[in-house]
Amino acid sequence: MTKTILDEIESLNSTNQNLCIELESVKKENEQLKEALSESKRKNDNQEKKIMNCSAEIEKVKRLEEKLSCFKKIFGRIYFLKD
Repeated sequence: MTKTILDEIESLNSTNQNLCIELESVKKENEQLKEALSESKRKNDNQEKKIMNCSAEIEKVKRLEEKLSCFKKIFGRIYFLKD
């Protein structure tokens, strides 16, 4: 009986060691995934900034086009009246 208990303890100890090794492996994988996620978030933030900058530039171009259109109308009237 004592041998059986010792065998069981040894088996549990071995299982515990294997689980500790597996836990370390999972921790390393988790850390790598966290780093990958952080990098992905950083890239996503950069993409969002670029999109916002492009949207702002598009709005500027639209306003300039509107101003140019108004200028052309006014200049056309002045030029027409001048002749």
